[in-house]
Amino acid sequence: MQRPSHHLDLCLVPADPNRKAPDRVDLFDRFAAAGFTNPDGSAGPACDALVQGGFARVRLDVPGAMALYSNGQGGFRVFCPRCATNLTAVWSGQPRDPGGEVICGCGATSRLDALDYRPPAAYGRWAVVIADAADGQITDAGGETVRSFLGEVRVIGRRVVR
Repeated sequence: MQRPSHHLDLCLVPADPNRKAPDRVDLFDRFAAAGFTNPDGSAGPACDALVQGGFARVRLDVPGAMALYSNGQGGFRVFCPRCATNLTAVWSGQPRDPGGEVICGCGATSRLDALDYRPPAAYGRWAVVIADAADGQITDAGGETVRSFLGEVRVIGRRVVR
């Protein structure tokens, strides 16, 4: 039986959750020009320059509405940024609007996008997904290249079953 930890996707979520998604063709052309991928999004000759050990493919995820990109498989917790109280039960009943708020017992009112997610999570209208990554982070040089055409992004690890 496969376990969720058998596959790791890295979601590159824009720091500004409302930023417009890049053009898919332009995005794939840029990844291919850097050698990260082939034109079809599969791992290219320089895939190790983006993720140490490589990956299977890159795709653009545009869900059509605001989405929470997160671990998605067990162990996910949400904490108050002021006092570190576990707010997972309160958070789980909220709509997934990052502008929504939760109130902690310490009196702090926090926007959903300002809570402390463990492991990290981020709201966005799109993400570049690096599927089947061999490592949990992008390389420094790869990150620099990606930021040059995507702007600031948060790297969110997501364990998946395939």
